[in-house]
Amino acid sequence: MDAKNRLIEQLEEVIAIQKSSFGTDEPTLETIAGYLLANGVIVPPCKIGDTVWVANLTSRKIFKNKAHGIYIAGSSKYENNVRVEYTNQFGEKSYRKFTWAQFGKTVFLTREEAEAKLKELEEEKCR
Repeated sequence: MDAKNRLIEQLEEVIAIQKSSFGTDEPTLETIAGYLLANGVIVPPCKIGDTVWVANLTSRKIFKNKAHGIYIAGSSKYENNVRVEYTNQFGEKSYRKFTWAQFGKTVFLTREEAEAKLKELEEEKCR
């Protein structure tokens, strides 16, 4: 069975559970999302090919990167990583990995989010 059919099967299950438990035909999006996540659906923080913005908190600079790969592994060192591609100081393509937990902290989906984080840190430093 392919991924699409497995997902359809899980959606059918959550609808059936909702009908039998609550007597309603329409489960909430929260119910559906919770069921899918509890049953193995994985939602990475971005897609391959997406631009991600990395805020370097030390230098207070923002770097543009491209998501090159998404990894899910059992090792705590490499668990749930996004591999990004960037151009280094010599004009060569290089790669680095960020954990999914770093999204929203040092890695962002928009430049504006990265800038806001740096501004927030600067304001905290001034306090």
